[in-house]
Amino acid sequence: MGEKAAFIFGKQGCLTDMELHTTLKVLCMSREEFQEFRENEGWEEDEEADEEKVSLAFSNEGLPGLPAPWKWLIHAAARLTLESYGSAEGGCLDRDRVLIEDKVQLQGLNPRQLRALQVRHGQKSILDRVLALTQS
Repeated sequence: MGEKAAFIFGKQGCLTDMELHTTLKVLCMSREEFQEFRENEGWEEDEEADEEKVSLAFSNEGLPGLPAPWKWLIHAAARLTLESYGSAEGGCLDRDRVLIEDKVQLQGLNPRQLRALQVRHGQKSILDRVLALTQS
């Protein structure tokens, strides 16, 4: 993963599941496991995760069953992302929902502002779901 890379979650789960799987696996390695990983320049082919199993593990249905350290890391990342929206206090998702449901205020938005509100609300909804699914 590059410096500016991101993990992408959609309504059904992680869309970059193989990258997230690899990253979590490396982040949770012991020092000895990491040294072996570096010496081998990665994993051997037969040790690679089955893509179908990984996709299921990082779907909304699979997230609650992930190992606790993995859930903690995903949860922390989702929380930090929500905080970047100014959602640290909570309730920001509800404020967007109220604004979306208020037809009078919506009419005061130009098309670009309306689309931005819809995108922001959708992103926050997905992050809120990820938080709920990874809460230990």
